[in-house]
Amino acid sequence: MFFRQKKAVIVKMQLLLVLVFLSANAYGQKITIVTEENPPYNYKVDGEVVGVSVAVVEAVLKEVDVSATINSYPWPRAYKMALENENTLIFSISRIPTRENSFKWIGEIAPSEFYLFSLRSRKDIEISNLEDAKKYSIGTVKNEASEQFLTTNGFSNIQSNVSYKSNLKKLLIGRIDLWPMAELVAYEILKSEGHGSRDILKKAYKMEGFSAGNMFMAFSQNTPDKLVEEFREALKTIKTNGIYQKILDRHLQ
Repeated sequence: MFFRQKKAVIVKMQLLLVLVFLSANAYGQKITIVTEENPPYNYKVDGEVVGVSVAVVEAVLKEVDVSATINSYPWPRAYKMALENENTLIFSISRIPTRENSFKWIGEIAPSEFYLFSLRSRKDIEISNLEDAKKYSIGTVKNEASEQFLTTNGFSNIQSNVSYKSNLKKLLIGRIDLWPMAELVAYEILKSEGHGSRDILKKAYKMEGFSAGNMFMAFSQNTPDKLVEEFREALKTIKTNGIYQKILDRHLQ
């Protein structure tokens, strides 16, 4: 009798350990965080990834008590990782209809406005609606939101390139007519390439309704819902307690 009871206790303990192990693997797995070079939202300084979006993500990580390294890659690679891998968090990502079901969205992390930029010297470029832009060549980045948005809207005059900087260079030498970019990112890249004045660029057309004008963070589809919900609640918390606004004030003023 004693041995049967002892054996039953051992079996129960083994089952409990299995359940704990499964629970830890379901919700305590290591997460991968990916982003791109996209100042002032996320960019490297002396090997460290910084920026307003980075600060928001780090505040969320602190709130959920999760430690993870933020990795910066070219956008096509970061996007592919978030599409295909489990437990992968991606930011700053635009939320557009073609992406809606590809990710588990956490929420908005930074404001942004998108424009089709042209050179101010190009007096021949006049755009009053999105359809007008189809007359001009446009430089995009592979799998970037503006490329997906324009393709979905019937654009075929697109040159898909590897980086935002390469598109700026093409714009400056006349190889493309339009450069779709978030306003702050466009000016930061212009500055980093040695162009002190913003005046060489013109906002040829505001991309109304594109990504609701904001940057987002999102998890890959193969991520436990419990973990996703914890991150959503953490983002809500830092917006409620004032941490989020302090980050925006510090980085965007």
